[in-house]
Amino acid sequence: MTSLSQRRTRLVFETSSMVRERGKWREVIIEAHPGYAVLRLKGLRKSFTLDYSAFYSLAVKAEVAAKRAEKRGRR
Repeated sequence: MTSLSQRRTRLVFETSSMVRERGKWREVIIEAHPGYAVLRLKGLRKSFTLDYSAFYSLAVKAEVAAKRAEKRGRR
């Protein structure tokens, strides 16, 4: 497996996740770079840059929220 910092070609993921923006359902595009990722919607130029540590933090927060919702649902 090649480290992201050693890649010579662009690494772009077109996900199957769809988001409604400007009246259309659009796929989420992720461009991987060595220290960060760029997220955008297919067909739009507006993009958002996220550090990889932010991905981890968001995943942890989502997991905690899901566990809390599950506990509330059991009551």
